[in-house]
Amino acid sequence: MPRIIVFSGAGLSAESGLKTYRDNDGLWENNRIEDVATADAFAAHPQQVHSFMSSRRQELARVVPNAAHHGIASLERLYSIVNITQNIDDLLERAGCREVIHLHGFLPELRCLSCHHVWDIGHAAYNRQPCPRCSGQRTKPNIVLFGDPAPLYQVLHRLFFPLSREDALTQKDIVIVIGTMGNVVPIAHYLLGQKCIKILNNMENSPFVPASMFDHVFLKPATAAVGEIIEIIKRLM
Repeated sequence: MPRIIVFSGAGLSAESGLKTYRDNDGLWENNRIEDVATADAFAAHPQQVHSFMSSRRQELARVVPNAAHHGIASLERLYSIVNITQNIDDLLERAGCREVIHLHGFLPELRCLSCHHVWDIGHAAYNRQPCPRCSGQRTKPNIVLFGDPAPLYQVLHRLFFPLSREDALTQKDIVIVIGTMGNVVPIAHYLLGQKCIKILNNMENSPFVPASMFDHVFLKPATAAVGEIIEIIKRLM
């Protein structure tokens, strides 16, 4: 059975109303990265980082999955999918996706810095709640801040550059790239030279994810492209 890999970024969730980080009026226009989203910022003033992430969590509670999230969930019900996202929101899960690899962590979760236990607080604001396992007071949003290690990148690397030749992507496998300009995770690097069928959906062409690399290209909103992408998948499968 051909494998399907879905790799998504902020453009997938933008149509749900979540602010992206780098667009006009994005989160970085109103907040300095250095103050709210780096490992150094958390070490210097953790409460400020917690407050910023609490605002993002509460914003998440006010939006719902869009048609693109639901489209990916519908594919998962039909086929075996490796669902990898750069997003820290829970919209794929709320659309019905069961297994999502969040490369940069998961906003609804906190992590204990003492025992490393991870637990879900949903969309609640951080209120200095202790770890439910060890009662430790030092907790951190379970996301990858700038300067933090990103261990799940190893999963991405092993998927595209496996140790065994038998696990390499084939001409029948499918990789769908949705809503990422490729300047954070260099997905084009992972796709370079791969024999798989490649599908791109972005709002516009990006030098970091050039459309020329792909077999099928949809330069339009994800909600407008998802139906066509699903039809292509069904024909290929």
